[in-house]
Amino acid sequence: MATVDKIKIANKIRCGIYQIQSKIKPDRIYIGSSINMTKRWWSHNDDLSKQRHPNRKLQNHFNKYGEDDLAYSIICECDEDVLLEMEQDYIDSMDPYFNIGKTARSPMLGRTHTEEAKIKIGRASVGRRAALGYKCTPEQVERRRINSTRPCSAKTREKIGKANKGKKHTPDQIENNSRSRKEYYKTHSSPRKGVALSDYTKSKIAEGHRGIKCSDEQKQKMRESHLGKEYRGRGVICTETGMKYKSIASAARIMGVPHWWLQKRLSGEIKNTTTLIIV
Repeated sequence: MATVDKIKIANKIRCGIYQIQSKIKPDRIYIGSSINMTKRWWSHNDDLSKQRHPNRKLQNHFNKYGEDDLAYSIICECDEDVLLEMEQDYIDSMDPYFNIGKTARSPMLGRTHTEEAKIKIGRASVGRRAALGYKCTPEQVERRRINSTRPCSAKTREKIGKANKGKKHTPDQIENNSRSRKEYYKTHSSPRKGVALSDYTKSKIAEGHRGIKCSDEQKQKMRESHLGKEYRGRGVICTETGMKYKSIASAARIMGVPHWWLQKRLSGEIKNTTTLIIV
């Protein structure tokens, strides 16, 4: 049986049977199944942390002994069509303490709601918080605005730092993130475009960089990364003189004008009043 730390679970979909076991009282076990065990574990952890887990036995144990007492582990992986059958076998053989219901069941597994059922659910949810169509009061809107801009406490920042310490994205994750951003910004503009930073934000950025000095190695890397940067990109030619420039940056430097000024005119964003064109 492979034990999996809740922070180090592989970020991929795994279908199978899992268990949650107490470290202080190893005889207390919960058996469950899911077509995405990673997502299911985070759901358990989130519900327990927010005091809303439907399993009162598990919630009470969590409240008494703390989050670190519960260990998540994967018993086995299996296909979706035998998932519930295998879960039932484990429940029958292990008689887990935390399982209130002794029958493995998942009413919506492989099913979807009909349009009629969706309408009924929607009507029943009218007026409920977080339901589609629910409108917050001005007081709720103001409270959410304040909470969203409220900085984290020192204790919270410390927890976030510990949870993320040592984490590194794999090359595949970096490539997928890059591809997703490129696809997104083909049809969306940046949310920060045209938004000026507040004086408070500027002061925080300045404070965060104050006293930081680059090493000689870092300076050399930055120097190498910028070397020849002005010659990258597309060439530019003057229609009057026939003079050619290797890039917009090079033409702007020779003409003594800002790069952004020339970039906007040659790209068509602003009417081109110069004699230069991109080739």
